[in-house]
Formats: sequence, C-alpha cells, structure tokens
Amino acid sequence: MDSSGADADLLLEKNATLLHALEYVTVKAVRLDDDQLRPMAFVCDDWRRMRMGELQMMAQVAADRVVDPGSPFALSPMKARERSIVHLALRNRPEVRTEGEGVGPERKVVIRPAN
Repeated sequence: MDSSGADADLLLEKNATLLHALEYVTVKAVRLDDDQLRPMAFVCDDWRRMRMGELQMMAQVAADRVVDPGSPFALSPMKARERSIVHLALRNRPEVRTEGEGVGPERKVVIRPAN
C-alpha cells in the first residue's frame, strides 16, 4: 500500500512508528503469520528507500570510527529489519565485524574491530 499526502509526516514520525504499527495491525487483522509479514509492506513518500540509504551510510561511518581507534561502537536499538541492513552494509568490510546485542526492543548492532 502506498500512502502519501498531507498527513504523511504523521506516519513517518519517530522512524515511522505509526507506519510500522499499521503494517502490524493489518497483518493481524488478515490473520497472517509473522513469517508472512515480509511480503507485506506499506510505503509512504519513499521512506523505506531513504531509511535504507541512511542506515547504510551510518554503518559505514560507524565502521570507520571503529577501525581508527580500534574501539567497539554500539548503534542505537533498532528493529530486526534495520539491524539486518546494517549487518549487510558491512559484510564486505573485513576490518570490522558486527554482532547483535541486547534483547527485544533494546537489541542493537555493535560494530567491533575484526581482530
């Protein structure tokens, strides 16, 4: 479903919390299993594509910060879909490795030197 218009900003506030909530409620309303959630996505003003680019850039900048001093860097907690984007963005950077840390909504990606 593609949403845009005057109220699009409301859907996209706080990293699209309302947009994600609408997806979740829709999946539950049509009684899809959680593993069937991936094919369903709501789109609003191309937010997902822009967020993916933002996460990829953030991952590269954070990796650069890890390589120089050699200290781990923890990103803010994020949803599984976003953590996956970070892991994938750094898979071709042999000088760093990524790990998930935390539980539930506090789960985050930690970038560490590879050695």
